[in-house]
Amino acid sequence: MVTGVAWYTSSEWARVKATALDPERFEASFEEWFAMAEKALADLRKAGVDAQKYLVSAQELREWCAEKGVSNDAAARSRFVSEKLRSHSHAGGA
Repeated sequence: MVTGVAWYTSSEWARVKATALDPERFEASFEEWFAMAEKALADLRKAGVDAQKYLVSAQELREWCAEKGVSNDAAARSRFVSEKLRSHSHAGGA
């Protein structure tokens, strides 16, 4: 089973954080987030988890939230990445 990890460019991270209901869940800076995310990804993989990055677009997340009738919060971001990664793997024939 694949586990999706939200991944951001610096500008997309800032856009997602700016529109989040829970901006306090984000690190203070992109650099802090990036260091935490790299460590978390390495830890998951070390534990045997098939963790894969999913590059999040703020616009795509915003549209998905509107379509699902949910707000940009941690639960929605997690669900978004999970659904997108699943649909990408199915589209690829996996």
